[in-house]
Amino acid sequence: GVPASGAPAQLDGLLDHAILIHGPLSPLRILHALDRVPHQRRPATQRTRLQGLRVLAAEDNPVNRLVLDQMLIHEGADVCFACDGVEALELLQARGEHTFDVVLCDIQMPLMDGYETTRAMAHIAPTLPVIGLTAHAFTAAREQAAAAGMVAYVTKPYMIDALVEAILQHARPHPPARQDQGALMAPAEGTGTAQAA
Repeated sequence: GVPASGAPAQLDGLLDHAILIHGPLSPLRILHALDRVPHQRRPATQRTRLQGLRVLAAEDNPVNRLVLDQMLIHEGADVCFACDGVEALELLQARGEHTFDVVLCDIQMPLMDGYETTRAMAHIAPTLPVIGLTAHAFTAAREQAAAAGMVAYVTKPYMIDALVEAILQHARPHPPARQDQGALMAPAEGTGTAQAA
């Protein structure tokens, strides 16, 4: 049957989360619309595949950061974002190599690309795995990522199962979180995107 809203039953549950965007669609319009939606985590009782994992993500594109943020937090991860490789290295040095369990690193970034960032991270945190993020699926790009020290390679647009699988396969285990550890990842005001304190 059709629910009181008039929508098909399989769509009715989505109506509470609908976003109305006026004018032509663009990544910036979508970003601004999503920015105004209150961020909600999954209930603590619902199983999440990345629960408790601490992720450092280096991504210069704000739309891609938002997509990653929504995906990873939905799966239970704690996420800290850097806008480029230089900022990612600064965060890693400031917070220590044991603060994060895995790094997601865009390959094409200003100031310092993903390959250079990965090589630099190896000197700071040799056991911290870095997963490359890129729109290119060419064999040469994969070989270049491996040569730089990346343990895996996820292509855009992101598929949540492939992203989660790569993280679960390579993230290093960490000891149980202390009570004060939640302060490491503070959501940015109004977005739910975790950023540097």
